[in-house]
Amino acid sequence: MTDGVAPLLARLGLRVPMRDVDQAGVIYYPAPLAWHEQLYTGWLDAIGHPLSGLLRAAQATATVSANADYLAPVSLDDRVDLELRSGPVGRSSFTLCSVGFRRPDRCEAVRVRTVHVWSRLDGGRLRAAPMPDWLREALSGGAVPDVS
Repeated sequence: MTDGVAPLLARLGLRVPMRDVDQAGVIYYPAPLAWHEQLYTGWLDAIGHPLSGLLRAAQATATVSANADYLAPVSLDDRVDLELRSGPVGRSSFTLCSVGFRRPDRCEAVRVRTVHVWSRLDGGRLRAAPMPDWLREALSGGAVPDVS
């Protein structure tokens, strides 16, 4: 982090589809978690390390904590701009945060935070391992892909 601002990693704009709202027409509670995952795996792909390749190499970024905050209403067909930022980075763990801003007023509508542990698949079990340099460097920011 620089000057207290978390590095921006990726952006994604979306229109809220029917699958992401409930019968009342407002956001269904797990939808922001799916948006966050789309941002994260899109970012991995954009930096040359798609999740499918990591898994084939018996590597993973196991999620050990996840939470979502719903700050303003989001409804069917609303446009949302998502931003993925990195948070604290440790030896084998890192935090990702995404924020969804409702258009056109750029109102902060949703916020998701996940904590991941770099892991290796060992005998059918995930085991924490030191984070690779490429991931540590990527989490410090740089080019910001649009992962749509």
